[in-house]
Amino acid sequence: FQNNISELNKKVMKDTIEKDKFYSIVSHDIMNPFNALLGFSKILKDAVREGDQKEIEECSTIVHQSANRISNLLQNLLVWSRVQNGKLQFSPQSCSINQLVSETIAIITPIAKNKDIKLKWDVNGEITADIDKNMIGSVLQNLTTNAIKFTERGGEVTISAFSESDKLNFIVSDTGLGINEEQLQKLFKLDKASSSRGTDD
Repeated sequence: FQNNISELNKKVMKDTIEKDKFYSIVSHDIMNPFNALLGFSKILKDAVREGDQKEIEECSTIVHQSANRISNLLQNLLVWSRVQNGKLQFSPQSCSINQLVSETIAIITPIAKNKDIKLKWDVNGEITADIDKNMIGSVLQNLTTNAIKFTERGGEVTISAFSESDKLNFIVSDTGLGINEEQLQKLFKLDKASSSRGTDD
C-alpha cells in the first residue's frame, strides 16, 4: 500500500511538471506570432497613412499569417487536452515543405530585422511530406527564434530541408554562440529549468 502511494505521488509530480513545462512552451510559442502581429500591424498602419500599396499588401499578408498561427496554437491546447485523455488519433496530412518553411520565415522576419539578421532558407527541391503542419511549424519557429536570440547582430540564420530515403530532415543553423555541454544535457529534462541571456541581453 505504501509503495502504491509513493508511486502515485511520483506520477502526480511528473504530470504537474510536464503540464507546467507545456504551458511555458505554449506561452513562448504564442509570443512569437503575437510579436509579429504587433510589429507588422504598426508598419501596416504607417503604410496606410503613407499610401504605400506594396507595403500594405505585404504587411497585411504577414498579419493574417500571424493571426492564423496564434489560432492554430490555441487549437493545439485543445488537442493536447485530448491527447492527455487518450482521445486523439494522429492524422498527418500532405504538406509542401517549401510553403511551411516560407510561412515560418514570414512569421520570424520581424524578430530577425530587429537584430539585422539575415534569414535564409534552402529546401532541396519541391518536397511534399505527410506531417502535422502545425506541430512541425511550431518546432521550426522555436528553433529559428532561439537561433536569432543567440546570434550576433549582422549574422545569418538558415533553415534547410532535404529528403533522405523515407526520412525528412530539417536543419536550423546559425552563425551564433552555440550551446555548451552542460546546457545541452538539460534540454529535454522537464524538471530542469535552463535559461541564458541572448546576444542582445
